[in-house]
Amino acid sequence: MTIEELKKFESNKSRFEELYLCDRNDIVPFIGAGVSKGCGFYTWNELVRRVADNYLTADEYEALSARLDNMELVDELIALVNGNVTAVKKRIADLIINCEFHQTNVTRSLVSGFSKCMITTNYDRVLEEALALHGESVPVILPVMADQTAGALQDKKGCILKLHGTVEELSSMILAREDYMQAYGPEGTLDVSRPVPLALSLLFAGKRILFAGCSLEKDRTLEVLSRVIHQNHHINHYAVLPCPSDAREKNALNIRLDALGILPVFYPEGRHECLEIILNDLIKNSKTSRTLPQDTGGKRWSRRLVQVQKEREANQVILPWMRSSAGFRAVFPDLFIPPRIQGIKSRTRLFTEHLLKEFGERNLVITGNAGSGKTTLLKYLFLFENPGDEILYLHASALAKKECSGYEEGVIGFLLGRRRAKTHKLILLDGIDEEFLDKPEEVYRLLEQMGKNRKIHVWIGWRKDHYNSCENEALNRFFYETAEILDWTQDMARDYIHNYCTKLGLKGVAERAEELMTSGDEVRELMRSPFHVVLMLYLIEAEREQPPGTRCSGIQSLYGLYETFFCCWWKKEKSRGTTRGSLEEIRTYLWQAAEATYYGGTCLLENEDSAAEGLLYIDNVGSSSEKKIVKGFYHRSFCSFFRANKILDAMETEKGFLAEALSKPLRNDITDFVRSGIGEIHDRKKLERIQHTLMNLYIELVKPGETDLSVGLKKEVGKLDEDDAFYLKNELVYLITRYPRTSVKVDKFVQMVAHIEEDPYMRLDIAYGAVLTGPYELALEYAKKLMPGTEEDFVNRSWTVAYFGDVQAVPYHYRNTEQAPWTKAREARMKRLQSRKEKAVRFRILDLPLLYCFYESREWKDATLQDYEIIRQTEIEGEYYTEEEEQFLKEQKEKLLAAFEEEIGIK
Repeated sequence: MTIEELKKFESNKSRFEELYLCDRNDIVPFIGAGVSKGCGFYTWNELVRRVADNYLTADEYEALSARLDNMELVDELIALVNGNVTAVKKRIADLIINCEFHQTNVTRSLVSGFSKCMITTNYDRVLEEALALHGESVPVILPVMADQTAGALQDKKGCILKLHGTVEELSSMILAREDYMQAYGPEGTLDVSRPVPLALSLLFAGKRILFAGCSLEKDRTLEVLSRVIHQNHHINHYAVLPCPSDAREKNALNIRLDALGILPVFYPEGRHECLEIILNDLIKNSKTSRTLPQDTGGKRWSRRLVQVQKEREANQVILPWMRSSAGFRAVFPDLFIPPRIQGIKSRTRLFTEHLLKEFGERNLVITGNAGSGKTTLLKYLFLFENPGDEILYLHASALAKKECSGYEEGVIGFLLGRRRAKTHKLILLDGIDEEFLDKPEEVYRLLEQMGKNRKIHVWIGWRKDHYNSCENEALNRFFYETAEILDWTQDMARDYIHNYCTKLGLKGVAERAEELMTSGDEVRELMRSPFHVVLMLYLIEAEREQPPGTRCSGIQSLYGLYETFFCCWWKKEKSRGTTRGSLEEIRTYLWQAAEATYYGGTCLLENEDSAAEGLLYIDNVGSSSEKKIVKGFYHRSFCSFFRANKILDAMETEKGFLAEALSKPLRNDITDFVRSGIGEIHDRKKLERIQHTLMNLYIELVKPGETDLSVGLKKEVGKLDEDDAFYLKNELVYLITRYPRTSVKVDKFVQMVAHIEEDPYMRLDIAYGAVLTGPYELALEYAKKLMPGTEEDFVNRSWTVAYFGDVQAVPYHYRNTEQAPWTKAREARMKRLQSRKEKAVRFRILDLPLLYCFYESREWKDATLQDYEIIRQTEIEGEYYTEEEEQFLKEQKEKLLAAFEEEIGIK
């Protein structure tokens, strides 16, 4: 068959189109026995039959195989040799080792055309040998040898994950029922502490899977894999399969695939040569890695290319999604406010006017929170501090384009060492966190290629939480300094507003902004972010056009700012006649986009209404394609807001999707919006009704049918699998115990949950909740267990670094075995120790012992004098503690300070 015939077969056309949009270096091949069969090996059934020939007659084997499945049959063979499983494994290993095999085009394509991480349940060495023919090798990971797994899967060189072991190590082979129990855990569960589920969870977080040579019959591997896939449900997975000619078999296969969340690329039954044709086509037409060099030899580099690019950047508006936004040319450089910058490595203050002189010939990270002004700084330097045109600005999205401008190709050539630079050049690479979200291995490959040209240095604009999650020793070596942009002060916000209004001739706007800034602590706190200042100015300018109830004077919180902006944005698009959708239709679509893209996924743009498309970050696929891919929002905070907005809407209306929305792990940026949104509700009865609903959701999970929830919500709860139910319980405990105080007896609810739950992550949530709501003795009991080496220590540290974004992982899955950086987590804890708010003061009961565990786990290497001073000045006396709590805190504080003094020599 030709590829065109295959595309017309079944529903293949849409599958090919979807796969063409994927970066094939991010597609993980899952290689089954069918691939090895094509190389001359036995199928699993043939292998078992050959082993059985040593113990059974043909009639005895046929009788057994007629009534037993494969696992039961293997157990029967093991029983025949008095349980000597090693003897049976040796028989299998001998058959495989002595088998004459050959490489095929299929194996060559799988090892060279897709991700360098591969996965197989086969025992043989087909993949290792195929790589060797390419002059390559990667580590072989055996999940049952648990100490290999976590670190090796993160290796940028790739790996072969042999789920069921290898013939070269008999003890690694998963064969008997006991082997499966040890590797997978009990049937029907997803225990990520077990080797195989752990390995699958680590490898497939954010990755696409392509099954080749797999029958996808129901077994333990697929049972676990389906749960892992479900946790990353926003990413599609694919399988190249023969299509059964029998209609019943085909229907059964489709049901099985849909249940697993796998999309098939079919070929006619028996036509296995089609697998090679399909793989070759995908390799030819899918996007290549963002870090592969692009052809730059055909276009001559000239200074004119830089000057044209500067003109383009100067003509762009500051905020591309805001039609009324001023352009750079109109307001810069007058509008530029030099940011406050802290050198993280040198621990010194850095100044914008000295950056180029001090670091112009060094590699530098420009980091900071979303909205802190990283892009503004980089573009300012490119446009206004670049008289010789040797500073080159590039957005990281260019690395993924199939068609680049001459300027982009030239800069990429310099960046990746494929174009010689006659003079020194400084490349300002922006948006790396947007283009490489949850893809640290690609970042590391990119850095490897960057270091090849001695006349090229790179400054990277990198969102703080993403940078922290990628940070490792190699990255630290590559960058001379990490320059963190700090929050704005009130004076900086005022200067920006004054300059903006003066430059554009706006009357009354500065005065209105000042009025708002002095209206309360909440608004003053919002104005510490440049992006929030910009949103506020937009609303002030548009105040007359805003719908009732959405004027700036009503903004008292983070959530209120974004909700007001969204309503105003839609209203202005409506007045222009550029949007047809209602406010709620646009909101619903943006909910879906946020759900799909929050963890780094993408989705097709299905709503091209300007009010929706204008807020999204769109990738046009190729120059001739009409398809548009949503890769995120123009500002990351919008994605967090719309996820929180959906949750709050469901809380207030008791919609059925509330259970589904809360059954996904929520990170700090989302919960900040949720808490802020709840704080916007001033109707006491509504608050108590929502709290009652949340409590009943938990009760419905543990005691189905015993609540007064709506029928729709009960139905949704009943649909949740074990994993989603676990996440939902965690989020419910979190939200209920952080809720504004009402007449509801939350301490009794927490006590009930504590009697029911034994999971260590649930116990963590219960303890943090009890600190705030009671029973206080429950929290103190947990805090006393929080010591180095305990389960409480490991669970707390793992959850904390994932929750605060130091690693890009689900907090309830992550295992901090590699001692990941805890920069953001430590910053949050230190900031809380300095706060005098009741909530922050109460949390010290857990924060102080947890800090000791963090320092101890890292052998006090990252303990600083600044941390010591903060801890020393932390107050632990007062009205917020019982006598027993106060005594415990005194002991913890003394223990911490004494360890600091001993470990880092403080006198």
